[in-house]
Amino acid sequence: MTTPAVADLRDKRAEIAGQIRLMHKQLAQLRIDLAHVEAALRILEPGIDLDRIAPRRVEFRPRYFKRGALTRLILDYLRERPGETIATADIMPSAIGVRNLNGVDYRRVEVVVYEALRKLGKRGIVAQTGQGAKAARFRVL
Repeated sequence: MTTPAVADLRDKRAEIAGQIRLMHKQLAQLRIDLAHVEAALRILEPGIDLDRIAPRRVEFRPRYFKRGALTRLILDYLRERPGETIATADIMPSAIGVRNLNGVDYRRVEVVVYEALRKLGKRGIVAQTGQGAKAARFRVL
């Protein structure tokens, strides 16, 4: 007799183990790909010191919005409220829409919205007062 909690934990364990197995396969393929690139470099540039080529940091950033969609959403939001000073939190309900986000993803979207507003400020479209995603306020110029 297993409780629902035990069954859920077994399912979670199986899921994580499956992800680990997949990552091992991807790691093996990446090692093969790296060996091929290194072999090509040695052919094209004999005597190359491959250890001097520093690994590049790879960042995974989930795309919450299609290209340009967030900027359009923000500009539409600001145009509907001429003269008002808007906080990042004011735009969040429109930005999230019907998505069901956990706390971490909500914060990520909040930062993405804030950064989009800052970029609009650098382009001279909005003016910013205050600093940080929580304290900053924006208005259309």
